[in-house]
Amino acid sequence: MWLLGGGGAVLAVLLGLLAAGVIIEPTSYCAALCPTGAALSLLGRARPVQLTIAEPLACGRRCQLCDEACWLHLDPASGDPGPDCDLCMRCVSVCPRSNLRFKVGKTADAVWPILPLLVVAWGLSALLAPPVTAETPMRKPRLLLEREHTQGAVTLAISMVDFSGVALDADAQASPDSVELSLFLARGARGKADERGVLPRREVYAGPLTLRLQRTGGSEAEVFSFDAPTSPISTPERTIYRRRLHRPLAAGDAVILDPIRGWLEQSVTWMVPPTGSAVSSIAGLSFFGAALLTFIGVLSLTFAVVANWRDDCKVVRSK
Repeated sequence: MWLLGGGGAVLAVLLGLLAAGVIIEPTSYCAALCPTGAALSLLGRARPVQLTIAEPLACGRRCQLCDEACWLHLDPASGDPGPDCDLCMRCVSVCPRSNLRFKVGKTADAVWPILPLLVVAWGLSALLAPPVTAETPMRKPRLLLEREHTQGAVTLAISMVDFSGVALDADAQASPDSVELSLFLARGARGKADERGVLPRREVYAGPLTLRLQRTGGSEAEVFSFDAPTSPISTPERTIYRRRLHRPLAAGDAVILDPIRGWLEQSVTWMVPPTGSAVSSIAGLSFFGAALLTFIGVLSLTFAVVANWRDDCKVVRSK
């Protein structure tokens, strides 16, 4: 730019990139115009390591957290984010079910000859790179509630995810303390999923909708009204009612969906379950019981072997 037009050309390019970042997206240059990104995209088509979804049916169509965390605005929720994915692992870090995996493709055979060189390069980079430190440890979103309810031909699916201490952006200085509430309503035959886990289209409720949040010990309920579905933002057709609650939820809090004319004849109530102390106690007792049974089994086997050995010794002595 400097050789073609001097400082004015450079300034015009910088202002154009700044305007594109403000109007479109802050990462529009990195995703679409950067020559380094274009070269890496070409290499990405033949790389052996790829991002995929381990169990597509476990995600359903209600999560989309990995899409929100993707800084390149790709679609990791589809199981194939494409060659532009740089494997930054931000989508992996926010998946509450740890459902994203890395797989080795068919091009891995071409990597084996240069594998020793890659190992040496990785070792040198680890020695020369400065240590990475974090002032506050980041944690993954915590799934508070996930339920599915059927009323006639209508299927309702609700989820609550706690984002306290979580940052979707790895460069974020602070993390929000909020709970994300998502609700999905559809009716009709469910049908079978295809090989990628995508369910056939059903009639989705398009609004309006009213939710009431009744907190434990509270006299009045918080009311949340929706004119239409609000998510996912990555698709033109939105099917999910989603709201951020900027107050933590406690065990016993209830989310109430009022009746919907032509869809729901009765209201539906979901209770926030306890944090899982009883479950951890049961798990501890289960491990203790398994260890005790294993010890008794090994002890019984030892006594049987010793008794058999003594009987053999008596037979030998008698002979």
